[in-house]
Amino acid sequence: MQVLVIGLGSIGKRHATLLRQKGVEVWAYDPEVKVYEGITPLERPEQIPALNGVVVSSPNHTHGEWMKAFKDHHLFVEKPLVADQFQLKGLEDVSFSKSVSVAANYYFHPTMQEMMSTLRQGALGRPFYGRLYFGHYLPYWRPGRDYRQVYSSRRAEGGGVFLDTMSHHLFWIDALFGPLTRVEGQFYSDHGLEMDVEDMATVHVVTQGGMCFDCHMNYLDQCRRFMVEIVGEKGTLVWEEEMKGVPIEKLTLFESNRNVRKGIYQVDPNKAFQAQMDHWLRCVSGEVTPVHGLKKAMELTSILLEVHERGRWHS
Repeated sequence: MQVLVIGLGSIGKRHATLLRQKGVEVWAYDPEVKVYEGITPLERPEQIPALNGVVVSSPNHTHGEWMKAFKDHHLFVEKPLVADQFQLKGLEDVSFSKSVSVAANYYFHPTMQEMMSTLRQGALGRPFYGRLYFGHYLPYWRPGRDYRQVYSSRRAEGGGVFLDTMSHHLFWIDALFGPLTRVEGQFYSDHGLEMDVEDMATVHVVTQGGMCFDCHMNYLDQCRRFMVEIVGEKGTLVWEEEMKGVPIEKLTLFESNRNVRKGIYQVDPNKAFQAQMDHWLRCVSGEVTPVHGLKKAMELTSILLEVHERGRWHS
Protein backbone atom coordinates (compact mmCIF):
# COMPACT_ATOMS: atom_id res chain seq x y z
CA MET A 1 0.00 0.00 0.00
CA GLN A 2 1.22 3.50 -0.83
CA VAL A 3 0.15 6.57 1.13
CA LEU A 4 1.02 10.23 0.61
CA VAL A 5 1.32 12.41 3.72
CA ILE A 6 0.82 16.09 2.96
CA GLY A 7 2.41 18.22 5.67
CA LEU A 8 5.24 17.05 7.92
CA GLY A 9 4.57 19.11 11.01
CA SER A 10 4.45 17.29 14.35
CA ILE A 11 1.20 15.44 13.60
CA GLY A 12 2.18 14.63 10.00
CA LYS A 13 5.44 13.10 11.21
CA ARG A 14 3.51 11.04 13.77
CA HIS A 15 1.17 9.71 11.09
CA ALA A 16 4.08 8.93 8.74
CA THR A 17 5.93 7.03 11.45
CA LEU A 18 2.88 4.99 12.47
CA LEU A 19 2.05 4.13 8.86
CA ARG A 20 5.59 2.94 8.18
CA GLN A 21 5.41 0.74 11.29
CA LYS A 22 2.41 -0.94 9.66
CA GLY A 23 4.43 -1.72 6.54
CA VAL A 24 2.91 1.07 4.44
CA GLU A 25 5.12 2.72 1.83
CA VAL A 26 4.98 6.39 2.79
CA TRP A 27 5.62 9.38 0.53
CA ALA A 28 5.46 12.97 1.68
CA TYR A 29 4.98 16.49 0.42
CA ASP A 30 6.01 19.48 2.48
CA PRO A 31 7.86 22.39 0.87
CA GLU A 32 9.40 23.32 4.24
CA VAL A 33 10.87 19.88 5.06
CA LYS A 34 13.73 18.39 3.02
CA VAL A 35 13.97 14.97 4.68
CA TYR A 36 12.39 13.09 7.60
CA GLU A 37 13.60 9.69 8.84
CA GLY A 38 14.39 8.37 5.41
CA ILE A 39 11.34 9.89 3.71
CA THR A 40 12.37 12.32 1.00
CA PRO A 41 9.48 14.72 0.36
CA LEU A 42 8.33 14.96 -3.24
CA GLU A 43 8.80 18.11 -5.28
CA ARG A 44 5.27 17.65 -6.64
CA PRO A 45 2.60 15.72 -4.70
CA GLU A 46 1.10 14.20 -7.86
CA GLN A 47 4.28 12.26 -8.67
CA ILE A 48 3.04 8.91 -7.32
CA PRO A 49 1.19 6.88 -9.96
CA ALA A 50 -0.35 4.10 -7.81
CA LEU A 51 -1.51 5.90 -4.71
CA ASN A 52 -3.92 4.19 -2.27
CA GLY A 53 -4.61 7.02 0.17
CA VAL A 54 -3.71 10.55 1.23
CA VAL A 55 -3.21 11.96 4.73
CA VAL A 56 -3.89 15.71 4.83
CA SER A 57 -1.95 17.10 7.80
CA SER A 58 -0.94 20.43 6.29
CA PRO A 59 -1.89 23.77 7.94
CA ASN A 60 -5.65 23.89 8.60
CA HIS A 61 -6.40 26.65 6.11
CA THR A 62 -5.02 24.49 3.25
CA HIS A 63 -7.04 21.33 3.99
CA GLY A 64 -9.90 22.11 1.62
CA GLU A 65 -7.70 22.62 -1.43
CA TRP A 66 -5.77 19.41 -0.82
CA MET A 67 -9.00 17.49 -0.33
CA LYS A 68 -10.27 18.73 -3.68
CA ALA A 69 -6.97 17.94 -5.38
CA PHE A 70 -7.15 14.31 -4.18
CA LYS A 71 -10.92 13.83 -4.21
CA ASP A 72 -10.57 10.50 -6.06
CA HIS A 73 -8.43 8.94 -3.31
CA HIS A 74 -9.19 7.66 0.17
CA LEU A 75 -8.56 10.64 2.47
CA PHE A 76 -7.63 11.08 6.10
CA VAL A 77 -7.92 14.75 7.10
CA GLU A 78 -6.62 16.27 10.32
CA LYS A 79 -8.84 18.50 12.39
CA PRO A 80 -10.11 21.16 12.31
CA LEU A 81 -11.48 20.13 8.92
CA VAL A 82 -11.11 23.72 7.59
CA ALA A 83 -10.32 27.14 9.01
CA ASP A 84 -13.40 29.15 7.99
CA GLN A 85 -16.93 29.00 6.55
CA PHE A 86 -15.78 29.97 3.05
CA GLN A 87 -13.49 26.94 2.89
CA LEU A 88 -16.23 24.73 4.31
CA LYS A 89 -18.72 25.90 1.69
CA GLY A 90 -16.14 25.11 -0.97
CA LEU A 91 -16.46 21.40 -0.09
CA GLU A 92 -20.25 21.22 -0.45
CA ASP A 93 -20.33 20.53 -4.19
CA VAL A 94 -17.21 18.36 -4.36
CA SER A 95 -17.86 14.74 -5.30
CA PHE A 96 -15.48 12.57 -3.29
CA SER A 97 -15.34 9.16 -4.97
CA LYS A 98 -13.78 7.30 -2.04
CA SER A 99 -13.89 7.40 1.75
CA VAL A 100 -13.10 10.54 3.73
CA SER A 101 -12.08 10.09 7.37
CA VAL A 102 -11.60 13.07 9.70
CA ALA A 103 -9.30 12.86 12.73
CA ALA A 104 -10.93 11.76 16.00
CA ASN A 105 -8.03 10.42 18.04
CA TYR A 106 -9.73 11.00 21.42
CA TYR A 107 -12.51 8.64 20.29
CA PHE A 108 -9.87 5.90 19.91
CA HIS A 109 -8.13 6.67 23.20
CA PRO A 110 -7.99 3.55 25.46
CA THR A 111 -9.49 5.42 28.43
CA MET A 112 -12.25 6.85 26.24
CA GLN A 113 -13.04 3.32 25.07
CA GLU A 114 -13.29 2.21 28.71
CA MET A 115 -15.51 5.20 29.50
CA MET A 116 -17.76 4.35 26.55
CA SER A 117 -18.02 0.73 27.71
CA THR A 118 -19.03 1.88 31.22
CA LEU A 119 -21.74 4.11 29.76
CA ARG A 120 -23.07 1.35 27.50
CA GLN A 121 -23.29 -1.00 30.48
CA GLY A 122 -25.69 1.48 32.09
CA ALA A 123 -23.54 2.08 35.16
CA LEU A 124 -24.57 5.77 35.26
CA GLY A 125 -28.19 5.33 34.23
CA ARG A 126 -29.42 8.33 32.30
CA PRO A 127 -26.61 10.90 31.87
CA PHE A 128 -27.56 14.42 32.96
CA TYR A 129 -24.46 16.60 32.94
CA GLY A 130 -20.88 16.59 31.68
CA ARG A 131 -17.84 18.74 32.30
CA LEU A 132 -14.62 18.96 30.33
CA TYR A 133 -11.39 20.75 31.19
CA PHE A 134 -8.26 21.10 29.08
CA GLY A 135 -5.33 23.36 29.87
CA HIS A 136 -1.76 23.51 28.58
CA TYR A 137 0.61 26.47 28.30
CA LEU A 138 1.01 26.97 24.55
CA PRO A 139 4.76 27.86 24.58
CA TYR A 140 5.41 24.36 26.00
CA TRP A 141 3.60 22.48 23.21
CA ARG A 142 6.35 22.27 20.61
CA PRO A 143 9.81 22.53 22.20
CA GLY A 144 12.29 24.35 20.01
CA ARG A 145 9.64 26.21 17.97
CA ASP A 146 8.30 29.71 18.50
CA TYR A 147 4.63 29.12 19.34
CA ARG A 148 3.75 32.41 17.61
CA GLN A 149 4.82 30.89 14.30
CA VAL A 150 2.48 27.86 14.37
CA TYR A 151 -1.18 27.67 13.37
CA SER A 152 -2.44 27.57 16.99
CA SER A 153 -1.61 31.25 17.42
CA ARG A 154 -2.95 32.50 14.07
CA ARG A 155 -6.59 33.26 13.33
CA ALA A 156 -6.17 33.04 9.54
CA GLU A 157 -4.88 29.48 9.87
CA GLY A 158 -7.72 28.23 12.08
CA GLY A 159 -5.88 28.71 15.36
CA GLY A 160 -7.10 29.51 18.85
CA VAL A 161 -7.76 27.16 21.75
CA PHE A 162 -11.47 26.78 20.89
CA LEU A 163 -11.06 25.24 17.41
CA ASP A 164 -7.85 23.50 18.46
CA THR A 165 -9.60 21.73 21.33
CA MET A 166 -13.31 21.47 20.55
CA SER A 167 -12.63 20.06 17.08
CA HIS A 168 -11.43 17.02 19.08
CA HIS A 169 -14.19 16.84 21.63
CA LEU A 170 -17.41 17.94 19.96
CA PHE A 171 -17.37 14.74 17.89
CA TRP A 172 -17.31 12.29 20.79
CA ILE A 173 -19.86 14.35 22.76
CA ASP A 174 -22.16 14.09 19.72
CA ALA A 175 -21.36 10.39 19.21
CA LEU A 176 -21.94 9.37 22.83
CA PHE A 177 -24.84 11.60 23.86
CA GLY A 178 -26.75 12.36 20.68
CA PRO A 179 -27.25 15.25 18.24
CA LEU A 180 -26.44 18.76 19.45
CA THR A 181 -29.25 21.28 19.82
CA ARG A 182 -27.33 24.21 21.30
CA VAL A 183 -23.70 25.27 21.46
CA GLU A 184 -22.70 28.64 22.95
CA GLY A 185 -19.26 30.06 23.57
CA GLN A 186 -17.39 32.84 25.31
CA PHE A 187 -13.85 33.65 24.32
CA TYR A 188 -11.05 35.40 26.18
CA SER A 189 -7.74 36.79 24.96
CA ASP A 190 -4.87 39.10 25.86
CA HIS A 191 -3.25 37.07 28.63
CA GLY A 192 0.24 37.96 27.45
CA LEU A 193 0.77 35.41 24.68
CA GLU A 194 0.92 37.99 21.84
CA MET A 195 -1.58 36.28 19.50
CA ASP A 196 -4.63 37.35 17.49
CA VAL A 197 -6.69 34.37 18.74
CA GLU A 198 -8.36 33.44 22.01
CA ASP A 199 -6.21 31.77 24.65
CA MET A 200 -9.16 30.76 26.85
CA ALA A 201 -12.74 29.70 26.09
CA THR A 202 -15.82 28.35 27.83
CA VAL A 203 -18.47 26.43 25.87
CA HIS A 204 -21.95 25.24 26.83
CA VAL A 205 -23.36 22.29 24.87
CA VAL A 206 -26.88 20.82 25.02
CA THR A 207 -27.85 17.58 23.24
CA GLN A 208 -31.19 16.47 21.87
CA GLY A 209 -31.64 14.15 24.84
CA GLY A 210 -31.20 16.99 27.33
CA MET A 211 -27.59 16.24 28.30
CA CYS A 212 -25.71 19.43 29.22
CA PHE A 213 -21.95 19.83 28.87
CA ASP A 214 -19.76 22.66 30.18
CA CYS A 215 -16.34 22.81 28.58
CA HIS A 216 -13.37 25.00 29.49
CA MET A 217 -10.11 25.14 27.60
CA ASN A 218 -7.02 27.35 27.80
CA TYR A 219 -3.48 27.83 26.53
CA LEU A 220 -2.40 29.00 29.99
CA ASP A 221 -2.16 26.05 32.42
CA GLN A 222 1.46 25.47 33.43
CA CYS A 223 0.72 21.76 33.94
CA ARG A 224 -0.94 20.02 31.00
CA ARG A 225 -4.24 18.71 32.37
CA PHE A 226 -7.32 17.08 30.92
CA MET A 227 -10.49 16.00 32.73
CA VAL A 228 -13.93 14.70 31.78
CA GLU A 229 -16.76 14.24 34.28
CA ILE A 230 -20.09 12.58 33.48
CA VAL A 231 -22.92 12.84 36.05
CA GLY A 232 -25.85 10.43 35.72
CA GLU A 233 -28.86 9.29 37.72
CA LYS A 234 -26.97 6.33 39.24
CA GLY A 235 -23.39 7.49 39.40
CA THR A 236 -20.56 9.79 38.33
CA LEU A 237 -17.67 8.90 36.06
CA VAL A 238 -14.45 10.92 36.20
CA TRP A 239 -11.55 10.68 33.73
CA GLU A 240 -8.41 12.57 34.77
CA GLU A 241 -5.19 12.84 32.80
CA GLU A 242 -1.96 14.40 34.01
CA MET A 243 1.15 14.91 31.90
CA LYS A 244 4.02 14.98 34.37
CA GLY A 245 6.63 12.89 32.60
CA VAL A 246 4.80 9.62 31.80
CA PRO A 247 1.08 10.30 31.14
CA ILE A 248 -1.08 9.08 34.02
CA GLU A 249 -4.76 8.27 33.41
CA LYS A 250 -7.35 7.81 36.15
CA LEU A 251 -10.91 6.60 35.49
CA THR A 252 -13.12 6.53 38.59
CA LEU A 253 -16.76 5.51 39.00
CA PHE A 254 -18.66 6.88 42.00
CA GLU A 255 -21.98 5.49 43.26
CA SER A 256 -23.88 6.27 46.49
CA ASN A 257 -21.21 8.79 47.52
CA ARG A 258 -18.40 6.24 47.38
CA ASN A 259 -15.72 5.10 44.95
CA VAL A 260 -16.81 1.75 43.49
CA ARG A 261 -14.25 1.36 40.71
CA LYS A 262 -10.93 2.99 39.99
CA GLY A 263 -8.38 2.41 37.27
CA ILE A 264 -4.96 4.07 37.10
CA TYR A 265 -3.05 3.63 33.86
CA GLN A 266 0.18 4.67 32.23
CA VAL A 267 -0.94 5.21 28.64
CA ASP A 268 1.30 5.44 25.60
CA PRO A 269 0.04 8.57 23.78
CA ASN A 270 0.64 6.79 20.46
CA LYS A 271 -2.00 4.12 21.18
CA ALA A 272 -4.93 6.33 20.24
CA PHE A 273 -3.17 7.56 17.09
CA GLN A 274 -2.23 4.00 16.11
CA ALA A 275 -5.80 2.77 16.61
CA GLN A 276 -7.01 5.70 14.52
CA MET A 277 -4.56 4.88 11.70
CA ASP A 278 -5.48 1.19 11.87
CA HIS A 279 -9.13 2.17 11.43
CA TRP A 280 -8.30 4.39 8.46
CA LEU A 281 -6.28 1.65 6.75
CA ARG A 282 -9.33 -0.61 7.10
CA CYS A 283 -11.39 2.16 5.46
CA VAL A 284 -8.89 2.27 2.59
CA SER A 285 -9.15 -1.50 2.14
CA GLY A 286 -12.96 -1.30 2.18
CA GLU A 287 -13.46 -3.31 5.39
CA VAL A 288 -15.24 -0.54 7.33
CA THR A 289 -16.70 2.92 6.89
CA PRO A 290 -15.21 5.95 8.69
CA VAL A 291 -16.15 6.47 12.34
CA HIS A 292 -15.91 10.22 11.72
CA GLY A 293 -16.94 10.75 8.12
CA LEU A 294 -17.14 13.86 6.00
CA LYS A 295 -20.87 14.55 6.46
CA LYS A 296 -20.67 14.58 10.26
CA ALA A 297 -17.36 16.48 10.19
CA MET A 298 -18.86 19.22 8.01
CA GLU A 299 -21.91 19.48 10.27
CA LEU A 300 -19.82 19.82 13.44
CA THR A 301 -17.26 22.12 11.83
CA SER A 302 -20.07 24.43 10.71
CA ILE A 303 -21.33 24.56 14.31
CA LEU A 304 -17.85 25.31 15.65
CA LEU A 305 -17.19 28.09 13.14
CA GLU A 306 -20.59 29.70 13.74
CA VAL A 307 -20.14 29.61 17.52
CA HIS A 308 -16.67 31.10 17.13
CA GLU A 309 -18.05 33.90 14.98
CA ARG A 310 -21.13 34.71 17.07
CA GLY A 311 -19.83 34.05 20.58
CA ARG A 312 -19.11 36.69 23.18
CA TRP A 313 -15.53 37.97 23.15
CA HIS A 314 -13.65 39.38 26.12
CA SER A 315 -10.18 40.86 26.26
